[in-house]
Amino acid sequence: MTAYAIFMQERSRNAAELQTHAKLLKLGKSGGTVLAAHGRQDVLEGAASEGVVMVSFPTMGRHRLL
Repeated sequence: MTAYAIFMQERSRNAAELQTHAKLLKLGKSGGTVLAAHGRQDVLEGAASEGVVMVSFPTMGRHRLL
């Protein structure tokens, strides 16, 4: 069964550290696929996030490899 993970970036404090983290993130081993990243948001409640990323994984076990 497909598993999904949603990552919400509320606030960036250090852009250089954020870029370093993005380079370290490797989805290949886990089989993850980025479905959406930092696109337009329709905020219905609360404050908007700086960015949102949605990733799908073939199984929950593969998700845990990340």
